[in-house]
Amino acid sequence: MYSCEKEGADAKILRISFLPDRKREDFLADVKYISYLFEHGGSVSNVVSSWNGNLLEELIHNNHIFYICLFKKAKGKLLVENHYRYREGVPITEYYYNCGKTLGKLHELSKGYTPAHRRYSFFDKFNVEYIDKLIPDTFSLLKTLEGLDRNLEFFCMIHFDYNDGNYMIDYNSGQITVYDFDNSCFG
Repeated sequence: MYSCEKEGADAKILRISFLPDRKREDFLADVKYISYLFEHGGSVSNVVSSWNGNLLEELIHNNHIFYICLFKKAKGKLLVENHYRYREGVPITEYYYNCGKTLGKLHELSKGYTPAHRRYSFFDKFNVEYIDKLIPDTFSLLKTLEGLDRNLEFFCMIHFDYNDGNYMIDYNSGQITVYDFDNSCFG
């Protein structure tokens, strides 16, 4: 990730990815999902098209494929950059409310999203055996989760890494803008 700033222009974030466990379609699915969320009112850092009009570019160097995309930089600061203090004179309950409201809106929008290339499911990557190794004695809980309804009302694209390191807070308004959808999946 690189911050790109030019005088008189909005700041951007350049993401150059080299992850051998992902294909072009996976990276393209990420940026198309983000674009969909933004176009439908989600508070996300939008993808910026390249000069070629693409959301994703690729570069081959030393027989490795690098996937490149550009995002508008979210307005504000990370919570840690503000020493874990919220807005001056505003109750912390506003922060919690805004976090839930922002995530809830993304989930509501995801119910209407039909991807051209489907991302993996939570259960594909985090199966019962894998999670049971991390957290013993979770087998029955995970089996129950696997048995739940998977229609789009309940089982849709999720951020899967929503935390205070993956959104900016506009300290003037309290607006939260989400980014880093690399781990998004169906869940």
